[in-house]
Amino acid sequence: MRICCVIHSLAPGGGAEKIMAWLAGGLAGRGHEVTLLTLAAPGETPWFHPQSPVRHVSLGLASESPNPLAAIVATLRRVRGLRAAILAQAPDAVLSFMDRVNVLTLLAVAGRAPVVVAERVHPGGHQIGRVWSVLRRLTYPRSSAVAVQTPAARDWFPPALRDRCRVIANPVFVPATGGAVRTPGRPLVASIGRLECQKGFDVLLRAFALSAQERPGWRLAIYGEGSERASLERLRDDLGLSGRVFFPGFTDAPQAVLREADVFVLPSRYEGFSNALAEAMAQGLAVLATETAGCAEIVRHGRDGLLVPPGDERALARELARLMDDGALRARLAANAPEVLERFAPEGILDQWEQLLSAARGQE
Repeated sequence: MRICCVIHSLAPGGGAEKIMAWLAGGLAGRGHEVTLLTLAAPGETPWFHPQSPVRHVSLGLASESPNPLAAIVATLRRVRGLRAAILAQAPDAVLSFMDRVNVLTLLAVAGRAPVVVAERVHPGGHQIGRVWSVLRRLTYPRSSAVAVQTPAARDWFPPALRDRCRVIANPVFVPATGGAVRTPGRPLVASIGRLECQKGFDVLLRAFALSAQERPGWRLAIYGEGSERASLERLRDDLGLSGRVFFPGFTDAPQAVLREADVFVLPSRYEGFSNALAEAMAQGLAVLATETAGCAEIVRHGRDGLLVPPGDERALARELARLMDDGALRARLAANAPEVLERFAPEGILDQWEQLLSAARGQE
């Protein structure tokens, strides 16, 4: 098949970008002719590089709009540019990642090729704006299929669209070996994610303040960057945790970070499918996460991790204290956690994408 993949960019730190690069490379490795289009400027250096022989084309269509009129003009320009780029590939199937790009892709293709759109976060929690929400409602019925990561995301859509939704989880990869190890006597709680409201790091800070009072040896490191860095640092200082909680910034080596940790916590308010959580489990870490779609499908409560309600800082503090105090519990959860490697094996996930795209091609 000739497959045209579309995403905003291959910028650092994004789970969707990482999976798109892997997927494009995996499909090309199975003999498909794959072109990967990004809206980003040609000068942007991609963080994630798809395996050759994927052809990557940066279209330079991404920009910030100073006002609504400029936004409309820019959107029309993106649609025209995207249409020309996609149709030039004469694809058998088009695969688009992420809500707004999905809308642009469906408008651009306008029925001239089968399109599979993929939501990469729970649409019920992620607000994309009124206009884009209306456009999604109008354009998604034109797609051949809507790929989602969890049953809960599928069930968010109206019944008429739910029938064309397909649940495909993210792959979990075998972690690299070697590098840093845990420091005896200096136990560490780690978390990784964008410093945004979605990830719930404010809840984690308050929970850590409650649970760490009587456990002075424990530290917390939250890796990532985002618009809430300053407010989170202020909250940390207000809670009296400046010597125990650290924001080291974005890491391009999450597996090395995880090897230093004793517990991994993901306090998200909502998720798509958390790569960071799955990677921590693959690394053999005891994990604590919120019972949201995208976490509850990964963690089996009491077997390979613990789950608490989202936004409940006291429940998070209680379970975090439990993990801090009970080394045997941490060891038991950690021993079962790497089963994610079998449950979400990359070859099986790639099979599902290939079958979905093949089915879309057959609908043409």
